[in-house]
Amino acid sequence: MSYLVFDIGGTHIRCAVSKNGRDFDGAPTIVNTPATWEEAKKALESLIPKGIQFKKVCVAIAGKFDEAHTQLLSSKNLIGWEKKPLKKFIETETGADTILVNDAVAAAIGEARIGAGKGCTIVAYLTVGTGLGGARVVDGRLDDNRHGFEPGKQIIDTETGETLEDRVAGAGFIKRFGSNFVKNVPQEALDSAAHDLAVGIHNTIDYWSPDVVVLGGGMFFKPHGISLDAVKKNLTSLSLSEKDFPPILLAKFAEESGLYGALILVSNPR
Repeated sequence: MSYLVFDIGGTHIRCAVSKNGRDFDGAPTIVNTPATWEEAKKALESLIPKGIQFKKVCVAIAGKFDEAHTQLLSSKNLIGWEKKPLKKFIETETGADTILVNDAVAAAIGEARIGAGKGCTIVAYLTVGTGLGGARVVDGRLDDNRHGFEPGKQIIDTETGETLEDRVAGAGFIKRFGSNFVKNVPQEALDSAAHDLAVGIHNTIDYWSPDVVVLGGGMFFKPHGISLDAVKKNLTSLSLSEKDFPPILLAKFAEESGLYGALILVSNPR
């Protein structure tokens, strides 16, 4: 029997299978994320391999859940998926017990346990993709919390009310520069995003006090995206000398961190 894992973000769905619970049997399959639930069901059905018995399934997806974790209640970039029977649909299609988890939480667990944060007690993970999410992991487990972690919701501009997510995530770039922004975004905009992200990381270091900050998500791994070096340079200028802040590292698993975290959560949870 095998494990099946999904990572569903505002732009792409990634799907992978693992027999041993440690490695994937092949390269993950990637498709564009549909906007509507009807199209989503078709996409998910097409991604589920036929003729395989599944031990357990994990769906890492961007958004907040109902108390029983059976459906999305709210998701800024997956509005058409809200209040739909996601857990029931996957369990019906796979015949296996399914858990839903926030995508940033899954990625944080993956990077803390076996990725860039391995060996560190307190890991702060931030993912900058279509949106901006993150989580604090302590001793390989998600830290206690009341309503989840939302580092992207911290207000950066008190006059406009703009959040860190508004300023540095892909959805904001699409709004300002169009869906093909990767090819035509001005360097000044990326430099500004690096500065704003440094402010957000500075705040995160102050209130999460981590041993390491791990940065993931598509905005770091695009051919023309946010520069880690620029973020570090801006951090230094924000009254922090480099010796005063923890290592700032890119995610080991790049845009697959969520898949690895989802696999851990079904094969080796703590």
